[in-house]
Amino acid sequence: MRHNSAAHSEPLKQRTVSFPSSRRPGGRERYATKGKPYETMSNAKKALIVIVSLVLLLLLIVSAPIIYIELGNTEVPAKEVVNPSILQEPDRQFLVSRGLTDPVNDIVRDLRSHPELIPCKGTLAGTPGFDYPEEIIVHGRDRVTATFSDGHYDGTIELGFKVSEDNITWKPIKWDCQGYD
Repeated sequence: MRHNSAAHSEPLKQRTVSFPSSRRPGGRERYATKGKPYETMSNAKKALIVIVSLVLLLLLIVSAPIIYIELGNTEVPAKEVVNPSILQEPDRQFLVSRGLTDPVNDIVRDLRSHPELIPCKGTLAGTPGFDYPEEIIVHGRDRVTATFSDGHYDGTIELGFKVSEDNITWKPIKWDCQGYD
């Protein structure tokens, strides 16, 4: 049998998981409860841990749908078009009588949905569109000027329009394709 060292004549004990070191003072006692902390706790501490765990679980269950509803309901409202058009009251009343509820914003929204009215072809794979709603100016009951862009160049266009039964029809009058072609 082997000994610990020349100074210690005790036989060398085999190290195990439960007794990793017999040479250190307090070695056995120190590792005797390792991995079993729940067994050495008092019943009051055990009950407190169970109650706190249940309360946290209950809070998680109750608050999860609320958090989901709040996060899911973060829809950004449609941005109102800020437009410098000043429509005279007789022209505004005329357009309202033709079916537009908010004439300037209705006209701007409709024109933005019709990029095919732009007679200039895009450059560098750009597609011309009415990207600047604040630069679509309604001049009266039948005329608009607008700036359009394909992401590389800007241009201007003057259009005529007619409103009948909430439907707007457009006709390009003149345009300037600055940098296009």
